Amino acid sequence: MRTKEQQRKASRKHYYKDVEASREKSRHYSKLYRDAHPERRKEGWQKWVAKGGNNTPERLEKMCQAYDRRVRFNMWYRAKYRATKQGLPFNITIDDISIPEVCPVFGTRLKITHELRLKVGNRPKSFGSLNSPSLDRIKPELGYVKGNIEVLSARANGLKNNGTIEEFEKILVHLKAHREREQHSEKLGANGVQKSSMDKTGS
Repeated sequence: MRTKEQQRKASRKHYYKDVEASREKSRHYSKLYRDAHPERRKEGWQKWVAKGGNNTPERLEKMCQAYDRRVRFNMWYRAKYRATKQGLPFNITIDDISIPEVCPVFGTRLKITHELRLKVGNRPKSFGSLNSPSLDRIKPELGYVKGNIEVLSARANGLKNNGTIEEFEKILVHLKAHREREQHSEKLGANGVQKSSMDKTGS
């Protein structure tokens, strides 16, 4: 006598066998119809292409909306995971997340929904780029709560991650001083080359 597990395996085997037989039968009759009516197949193809094929404006708009919501859901889900792990307040919903076309800090175009509209029919790359959208807490200590989140580029969010305004001001002063030293040394080098060329001309 067969066990319940053996009965389940046997029933699944017969089920898939029947499904495959049905598909094979459907493919057979479809081929017979196509061979008997080639002009109808060509006419249907021409109508489909005339309507824009897969790239109709309505279909592309639906793709943009669906992909935009999927990206916002991923951002919401990851934020909820981080909030749970770090013990931060969390009360935002997917609709609270709005992805702009450009980064509010650098003004660079964010790669997700905007790129999908430009590359018709091509699936855009998701996260992993410096210009990918990233959910940021305006005041990190308040957590992921309504009014305390915004979407920046991954680069801007990474630079802003743990720094304070005072620390950023010190970094800015240091970079400006470094740039001034470089410009000064370049100017001295250019003056030295110009002076040596004038000496050679005079001699």
